[in-house]
Amino acid sequence: MDFFEALQWNNWKKLPLEVKHQLIQQILMYFVSPLKEITDLHLVEYAYAGIKCTTFQLMIDDEAFVFVPGTSEAILGWDLGVQGLTLSSWGQSWQKANTHAESLAQTYGFQNEQDWSDYVNESTSPLRKAEIAPMLVQCYALPVGSTFVGILNTVTAEFRGHVERYNLFADDLQGTFHRPTSFEESLRYALPQGIVKENHYYAALHPLTDDYMLFDHQAVSQTMLQTRLAAEGFSLLSEDQWEYCCGAGTRRLFRWGNEKSCEDGMTLPAFELLEPNMFGCMYGLADGWELTDGLSLKMDKWAACGHSLLDALPYATYYRSRQILQPDKLLSPQDYRYRKAILIEKDRI
Repeated sequence: MDFFEALQWNNWKKLPLEVKHQLIQQILMYFVSPLKEITDLHLVEYAYAGIKCTTFQLMIDDEAFVFVPGTSEAILGWDLGVQGLTLSSWGQSWQKANTHAESLAQTYGFQNEQDWSDYVNESTSPLRKAEIAPMLVQCYALPVGSTFVGILNTVTAEFRGHVERYNLFADDLQGTFHRPTSFEESLRYALPQGIVKENHYYAALHPLTDDYMLFDHQAVSQTMLQTRLAAEGFSLLSEDQWEYCCGAGTRRLFRWGNEKSCEDGMTLPAFELLEPNMFGCMYGLADGWELTDGLSLKMDKWAACGHSLLDALPYATYYRSRQILQPDKLLSPQDYRYRKAILIEKDRI
């Protein structure tokens, strides 16, 4: 078994830990730019539905990456409609309406299981088999055009991260916070979800805390981003690679399992969206699109309408947004995210 064969999922999962350590060292030596700083390399184990994946996580220039084994025959896409989903996830009544949801209801009818299956199948990529290269992939997606700086606690004003970079825009950022001056105003006050100053900084409110994730920002299009990533030895994931990493090789519409549902019928368990999947990749709560290396966009910018399946579907492993990317259009960090990858292929040595 040669080096590349050993990095295939069917072989990788059987290898002794000593051999895995040797392989990851070779990956870092031959496929990661020597200009990149590699720190905190350590073994991790993830599990789902009784299947375990023992792999490596590391920091590349202070950004978290994980090694994802490859496969010669990944089954991707979806053509099973609502098969496997609980009736409560799609058969429930509407809680509230919005223009987009009402438009979908007029188009598809949503009167029976076949209507819902048609909508799901047309909202997901086609069924196919693909060969996926092993890769080092970023654990979480970043706002497009941004580089992570640190975390700001809005209660204590404590900052954790790259202090020198934060100081370049700290005063300007603090000036955007307008605290309530009365009790009545405090009842209506809410921190802004995102604060962007183009070509300067971007602050995104964490979905479960009052902390802001802070980033440097420079406006880019997909074309510009790909050029910059290539110069650093990275690439964007293809749609095939994205779906494989998101679903972690499993055949479920939702990566947390089609059979799971909350007591109110929801198929969108927020606590699991913030947890790494079996490959160690995270696809958190975010309102917007994630880029691939083509025109297909994953996830979506969607106003919740209170219907379980409609609100959950953009988080499905095989979901494909109906919006088509314009490669040369400058992209907002509030709406678009990207995930770096280093592909482990023979022609890249």
